[in-house]
Amino acid sequence: MRITVAEMEPRVYAVNWTKSKACLHQHFQQLLHLVGQPKRERICSYKRKEDAYRSLIGDLLIRYLIHRHLGCALDEIHLSQNEYGKPMLSQTGQIHFNISHSGEWVVAAIGQREVGVDIEQALALDLDVAEYAFSSEEIKFLSAHTPEEQLHEFYRVWTRKESFVKALGKGLLIPLQSFSVISEHGIPGIQMNDGLKQEWILKTYEIQDEYILALCARGNGLPNEVSYLDSDGIIQPFLTCKKA
Repeated sequence: MRITVAEMEPRVYAVNWTKSKACLHQHFQQLLHLVGQPKRERICSYKRKEDAYRSLIGDLLIRYLIHRHLGCALDEIHLSQNEYGKPMLSQTGQIHFNISHSGEWVVAAIGQREVGVDIEQALALDLDVAEYAFSSEEIKFLSAHTPEEQLHEFYRVWTRKESFVKALGKGLLIPLQSFSVISEHGIPGIQMNDGLKQEWILKTYEIQDEYILALCARGNGLPNEVSYLDSDGIIQPFLTCKKA
């Protein structure tokens, strides 16, 4: 199958998977046969059903978006990974996407340019972890906030860093302390420790009160808001798919 990709700016989508918990439980095995074997084995390895459901919805979501934006038949979409483990579409290198999930939410970014996305539920944690993952500029930025603000700002920085690493698609080869996502005056941007600025753009979004999402893409232009999709509306087309 040959795919041609029209000009498409990065977009980010979010799904609350918990609204389809009953549907996922009922059709889990049927839907599981749609994903590739490596992903299927990984989903089945989870001890907690919630983790398996999140992972499965993430795979279905990106297939749904590829189908929606590129017109590919659902049963003709084949996903693979690059050498560092970043998911990619087997049929073309022209479309880029990324997936993340946390708590009740699964999110996906898709576009013609390289993209990375990360979502985190802002749960309480020991902020000392910043000393091992943040650059000196980011630690200084975090310290400038009150104790009440620091947890929220920690997750804003963390998700930006994760989204950049995921957009690069090279895994742990990019040390988290080797770059900063806080540029002058606290504005989001990428600054490498060697002084070279990267041609990337960052944007933070908030979902509900306790979820923070960051989107990173090469070039200019990111959506002003997150697009929300109904989880049942994503699942239903796969229940009549040939492979399902």
